[in-house]
Formats: sequence, C-alpha cells, structure tokens
Amino acid sequence: MAVMFVDDIAGALEEIEIMARINGVQDRTVSIVDEIIALVAAGDMVAVEVMLISDERSAFIDWLGVINEFIDFQEAQTLLWVTTMFSGSLSRCRKWHKQPRSNRAISIC
Repeated sequence: MAVMFVDDIAGALEEIEIMARINGVQDRTVSIVDEIIALVAAGDMVAVEVMLISDERSAFIDWLGVINEFIDFQEAQTLLWVTTMFSGSLSRCRKWHKQPRSNRAISIC
C-alpha cells in the first residue's frame, strides 16, 4: 500500500510538471499570436509571415508535443490503474477456472 501511495505521489508530481510545461508553452504561443494579431492590424504582413513561419510554427509544434506527452502519461496511468485494480480479480478467475466443474461456485468469471 505504501508503494502505491508513493507511486500516486510520483505520478501526481509528474502530472503537475507536465501541466506546468503545457501552461508555459501555451503562454508563449498565445503571446506570439497576440504579436501576430498586432502586426496584422498594423498591416505589416511581411513580419506576420516571418513570425508564422519561424516562431508560431515551432510554438504550436512544442505545444502539441507537450499535450501528447500528457496524453501518453494519462494513458499509462490508466493502464496501471486497470492492471492494479483487476489483477486480483483475474487471479481469482484463473483459480476458479482451474477447479473441476463440480466444485465451481457461481461466478462472474
């Protein structure tokens, strides 16, 4: 049980760290979008094109990369949870199925 609690804390800390990175990249990306909007309003389309190609493109790629990392993390946490929750049930089902039919009690396995 203590190991599960430590794993939960480690998982929560990793989740917080990933979320902080998502927020950081999001802030940077939104800031660039705001600059682009200001440049469009000023009519400086050359600067807009340069920012879109260089800064904004890489910012969105970084943002999506960190979001995908978060999705992968959540998927791994869900798999760990499902495995932990059902490993005992599967073990009981295996034991039940190994019994002779005449000795089996009613089960959902």
